[in-house]
Amino acid sequence: MDKLRLIMDCDCTMGVPGCDVDDSLALLYVLDCPEAELLGVTCSFGNNTQDTVYRNTKRQGMGQGGYTRALGRGQPQRAAQRGGGVHECSGKGTGRR
Repeated sequence: MDKLRLIMDCDCTMGVPGCDVDDSLALLYVLDCPEAELLGVTCSFGNNTQDTVYRNTKRQGMGQGGYTRALGRGQPQRAAQRGGGVHECSGKGTGRR
């Protein structure tokens, strides 16, 4: 069976005060998934600054694999749409859509 080849874009902020854990947990899941081959990770802003996300990803050991790690985009390509309630200014999701 061929593995699913992935490049993940994430804002890993697990352990950063006031931030959520969803992207960090997703990356940890992929790293341990026998059906997936992680080719690269881009660390983008979201719940915190791009530099904090990049450093936090490395600090948690998620940058130790045999894949490329790079800084992603430092700001949105276009204005975010409001009204979903998933991420507020605090970065904590409500879980509602």
